[in-house]
Amino acid sequence: MEHSQTAIKTTDLTTDQTTLLTTDLETAIVQSNWVQVCQLAEQGIFSQTLPESQILNALLQALEWGDFQVRWDVSKILPKLGTIAIEPLLDLLEGTCEELQWFVVRALGAWDNDQVMQALFGVLQSGHPELQSMAATVLTQYGDRVLALLKPICLPSDQTAPQPPILGEQSKLWAARILANVRTIDTVELLLVLATDEDPEVCCTAIEALMSLQDERIADVLIPLLKSIHSSVRKSAVEAIGFCQSLTIEQRLDLLSPLLLDLNVAVCIKTTASLGRLGYGAALPLLKTLNSSPLPDELEIELVRSLLRLGSPVALSGLFDRAQQSNAVRHELLRSLGRVREVHLKPICVRYLIDLLQTSLTVADRKLAVTALGHLEQPAAIDCLIAQFITPDTSLRLHSLQALQQIDRTLEHPIVRTKILQQLQAASHPEMSEAWRSGLEFAIEEWR
Repeated sequence: MEHSQTAIKTTDLTTDQTTLLTTDLETAIVQSNWVQVCQLAEQGIFSQTLPESQILNALLQALEWGDFQVRWDVSKILPKLGTIAIEPLLDLLEGTCEELQWFVVRALGAWDNDQVMQALFGVLQSGHPELQSMAATVLTQYGDRVLALLKPICLPSDQTAPQPPILGEQSKLWAARILANVRTIDTVELLLVLATDEDPEVCCTAIEALMSLQDERIADVLIPLLKSIHSSVRKSAVEAIGFCQSLTIEQRLDLLSPLLLDLNVAVCIKTTASLGRLGYGAALPLLKTLNSSPLPDELEIELVRSLLRLGSPVALSGLFDRAQQSNAVRHELLRSLGRVREVHLKPICVRYLIDLLQTSLTVADRKLAVTALGHLEQPAAIDCLIAQFITPDTSLRLHSLQALQQIDRTLEHPIVRTKILQQLQAASHPEMSEAWRSGLEFAIEEWR
């Protein structure tokens, strides 16, 4: 008897909860309080106190009429209802509100369903870039399964594959973008075809995807593209060949070096960067280009960076022997020298910077040079840096002091402050200039 009464009470409690939740949900809908609708709907899902159809209807209204945040939340809640939400969402794809469709596509991405995949593929013909991009992103989640839809686009002669919806002129571009994100071994064949497409954007997208894959066939497709009439394609091919492991370093050097003199500066810059990753053998072609006829600053700057990246004494010597440089290039060289990390190259860089500081540099150049010396952290630079205190420029004095302190911190027995004091003591001699004494006193006062 007691058990029966308990069951009745539990049932009554559940009924009361359902009634209350239903009332609150209906009120929230009437009041267009879509934030509360989301909260109550999610509560109904977890407590299983409301019919799924009622929750679905409430969420669809919130999705249709809510603001961005509400739609974002609904797109995360709907998949919790299961497949019951698929058909209503597919119906909403037929609407005209692009933002609403974007969230519908996002929500549909939660289901691994062939019908959904076909519908999302059809969204690619919408003409709305953001909507198409979201659909393409979701389609990549299907992995190799989406290849069946992409194959007839990439291989029109293949009539054995199921025919996809007609996607218009940009069908190959979207196919390339999806394949670029899927990037499995099975995508190589389709990407190789798209890499030779007449549309340079399709071609570049496919090349970028192939760059992260390794296949013996890739090099055979990339090499002819180095002579493409489209500079964007040549640029992409240069970068991809730089990473192509099926070619030896020597082969890559031979293939890429001629493009250092490409008519398009962007191609030259990309070639320079690619060669800079191929080791010592790239030093000669890079130096030859650096010493050729006047170059655009952006190309010369990339040549400086690539030569330093090689970590070769030959490359450094070539850089240091170059007398004529624009301000932009010289500043990049000085900044880059401070980033050299190879121990065997640091003394060479320090010697160059010390010699440079003996010339008539501008204050701006001197600040860059002393900063680089500080980053190199070599004791051999200490005397040269102390000598910079003779300048009346406060900013240069502070840069020199910071560089000295940076070196001092690396020493087992710090000696820089002691050296400055010794120099100051010697500077008390009448023959020493007031500027020199003033600079040394400044260093001691500012030492931290």
